[in-house]
Amino acid sequence: MIALAFLTQVHPATAESVTPSQALIDQMREAVESAREEAPRIAALADAAADGFIRAEVIYCAPNQEGFLSELLGRAGGMTALTKWDGRNSVKKNAPLLLALEPYSDHPDRVNGWVDQAVTSGASVIVFAAPGDLACVPRAGGGFFQPADFSGFVDNHTASSPLRMPNAGGGYATVYLSGVVNMMYSWMFTGELAAACTRRGKMPVFWLSIAIDEPRGSPRLARYSKSIPEGKKWGPQKAFHDDMTVPPVSAGVVAGAYLDFLEGCLDELERGMRPSLEKAVQRTSAVLRNHGKAYVYALGHCFPLVVPKQQWHDGLIAVGPEWMGLRDEFKREAGEGDAFLILGMPLYPAKDVAAGRAKKMSIMAMSMEKPDVPAFETPDFLWMHAPWPVEDGAVRLPGYDINILPVTGVMNTLIYYMIRSELE
Repeated sequence: MIALAFLTQVHPATAESVTPSQALIDQMREAVESAREEAPRIAALADAAADGFIRAEVIYCAPNQEGFLSELLGRAGGMTALTKWDGRNSVKKNAPLLLALEPYSDHPDRVNGWVDQAVTSGASVIVFAAPGDLACVPRAGGGFFQPADFSGFVDNHTASSPLRMPNAGGGYATVYLSGVVNMMYSWMFTGELAAACTRRGKMPVFWLSIAIDEPRGSPRLARYSKSIPEGKKWGPQKAFHDDMTVPPVSAGVVAGAYLDFLEGCLDELERGMRPSLEKAVQRTSAVLRNHGKAYVYALGHCFPLVVPKQQWHDGLIAVGPEWMGLRDEFKREAGEGDAFLILGMPLYPAKDVAAGRAKKMSIMAMSMEKPDVPAFETPDFLWMHAPWPVEDGAVRLPGYDINILPVTGVMNTLIYYMIRSELE
């Protein structure tokens, strides 16, 4: 029987007993512990950036790492003030600018001057990276960048811990958790920035999931629109509330609460989701042994961009949403006998399940919402319950109307890697 090792042994006693999926869980737990050590510094960075943010009413995000950018913008539980900086447009002085570097996408020959442009933009630049990756990036005037060159630097502690997974060519791919960890740190910073604003009498606007607000007629989206275009129900969102105040939140509280929630999610992966993940591995491996293909789609913002493009066909074939133009291969080639793994958020992905059923595929669908189906498990269908909150917010600030800081980008990506690592 094919099984995920982490499902049977949470804390292996010896290095020899650690399989790839368990190594992922263990490394993510280590990342959370490292994040706790970094939390006071992140809170201090956020406090230092708060005045510039309040004046500018915008937070910029650099596009050099697509998964990081896509995760932050327009995100349920994220700030409405986050916006893309393309390197060409001017920025508001001292506004925060978030920039993430990762080993597979930001080598010196591929950085394309993003770091140079950021430090000369006039923004308050916060970098998320491993020091060794940053030290590989050359400065336009000579030499290499160092953490002191920026308004803030957050060490993601991932450079020394690569994981190996089988690839499509019969060899191995090197996998770093830097993409996942950078997202975690960015949400810690975002939450601490909001807390710093409350200590100044301001509260940033956070997105409520459109999947929740839209069926109600989008009342919250309309309420916080700067203006509403003709024929639309809502428009560009305000950066700060003018209808409520939130009591001051002490430094470190939000980041700590977010990490506590993530630890609970990791516990659920190791324990509560054990039967479902085991079955997903078994079913997907059976399809691959029968020379079928296995496709995976994680709903949300960061997938598949958070995965290195050269690994999009390693075991699981990555599928993206229609609006990204990343569904053509699935529509063209997927068929009877293939597998379709859908990691949904928060609602049941009925449209994607229907697309798989039309192709007579073996479907495994995960969501927070229970589906209205005759059975949760049949020979060609498996529903898996995702134990995250439907609104995809991990932290509730006293006096605020919704939960903030999402977890599904981090958790769905981790689940993808865990399943992929155990496939035969």
